[in-house]
Amino acid sequence: MLKAVTIKQKFYQSAVAIGLLAAVMAATGLWGIERQSSALSGVVVTNGALRSHMEGDMMHDALRADVLAALQLGTMTPPDQQSQIRADLDEHVANFRAQIAANEGRALDPEIQAALAEVTPRLDAYIAAAETIVAAAFSDPATANREFASFGEAFRALEDAMAAVSDRIESSAASAESAAGATATLARLVLLGIGGATLVSVVLGAFAMIRGTVRPLDGLSGAMSELAKGDTALEVPFRGRKDEIGGMAAALQVFKEAALREREHAAARERE
Repeated sequence: MLKAVTIKQKFYQSAVAIGLLAAVMAATGLWGIERQSSALSGVVVTNGALRSHMEGDMMHDALRADVLAALQLGTMTPPDQQSQIRADLDEHVANFRAQIAANEGRALDPEIQAALAEVTPRLDAYIAAAETIVAAAFSDPATANREFASFGEAFRALEDAMAAVSDRIESSAASAESAAGATATLARLVLLGIGGATLVSVVLGAFAMIRGTVRPLDGLSGAMSELAKGDTALEVPFRGRKDEIGGMAAALQVFKEAALREREHAAARERE
């Protein structure tokens, strides 16, 4: 069947096959890049969420430090220090809320969003308790100290909620990194497989061209040389092929028969 396919068609078919394999490799590479980019985006989002959460957790402790500073100094606190403590408290509150809001605005998985929803009311209660104690500490230390117990409860409740969010973010970050690594490995294996298939196809194609084209041409070239030397008894190879090589073999057969007739005519003339 392959002998009926012309050499030109074989070259075209080989070029198309190699082109298709190259296109598949390119498409696979693009797919791998897109998947890797998506996975890395997930890593960036979760790492950003973790960073914001850790800063918010620091504000959690900073607010308690503001409350303790106000309680320790009490009514003896100079007005400038009172203003500084209030300013620190306001700054820490604003930063804390900003970090929580930043995470609420990120495209995090539903479990993290649910855990963040638990933080908001506890954060509000904790901030309200801190502001109440700081406001009372400079005018009514007794009331401020009585409120400290409820402040401690709000601190622990918020701490538990923050820890739950932290656990979920860390788990999500680990999953995102694992997904990115798995995607990279899969893309690498697919590309290696297609590259190997391309190499094998090229080698097999080259072998087929050598066997189906180069060797027959060598054979015809040798037959032409023998015929040129006067060997009209040779058997012209590849006359049964339907491609260009078969055409060349048929033409060589015509030359052989012409040479044979010429030799017979010459022998007849000599006998006469």
